[in-house]
Amino acid sequence: MIAQHLSRWAEQWIIYMTSEFGFIKIADRYTTSSSMMPQKRNPDMLELIRGRCGNVYGDLFALMTILKGLPIGYNRDLQEDKRIVFRAYDTVSSCLTMAAAIVNSASYDKERIEPTLDRGFLDATSLAEYLVTKGTRESRRCLSARTFTTKSIYRWTASYLPRAPDGSAGSPSTSEYARPEGNALPSSNGSGVCSVQNLPDGFASRSCRWSVAEERIILRRHVGAV
Repeated sequence: MIAQHLSRWAEQWIIYMTSEFGFIKIADRYTTSSSMMPQKRNPDMLELIRGRCGNVYGDLFALMTILKGLPIGYNRDLQEDKRIVFRAYDTVSSCLTMAAAIVNSASYDKERIEPTLDRGFLDATSLAEYLVTKGTRESRRCLSARTFTTKSIYRWTASYLPRAPDGSAGSPSTSEYARPEGNALPSSNGSGVCSVQNLPDGFASRSCRWSVAEERIILRRHVGAV
């Protein structure tokens, strides 16, 4: 489990170090350049930590294979488990040491990180849960918290919703979002294209589009905005 967590952590930091993100920079001694592109800073130590998780998995399965055919009690087969266990221990221990050194050397680009914190409304669930804990746990209170949170998010995303020709927010009937028969998708213009696909980030899954549609129905009923 330690090796698995280290592998996932290493992968996350490798992603955050790419030019697309640029959130994290680690010390040069934990990176290497490329023979063709010497300006590169490849996170080799992180990649090795990620790769060695596979070695530990292999040791685990080797030990399980030794044990699988043994009856109760000690058998000479168990003599082979020592080098497997010690090898796995040494691997995980060295990875932990390297991970700690990498973390201590890391610096974070706040100017690139801060703008991303406002995307995706990461605090929406926390806000709804906070509102619930401030009052009773009745379903009515939960719905009020959900509605308030949805209303707050709508204020920030109103520009993404379909607009009427006069520039005002569109207000199609809720029947537009009624779940269809069979595999048909709802359509506001008869073209067969689901209107909620006009939201940002391209085409979402069917379940995601239904969730968006249902939230808009809630907004109409409780906020009266959409």
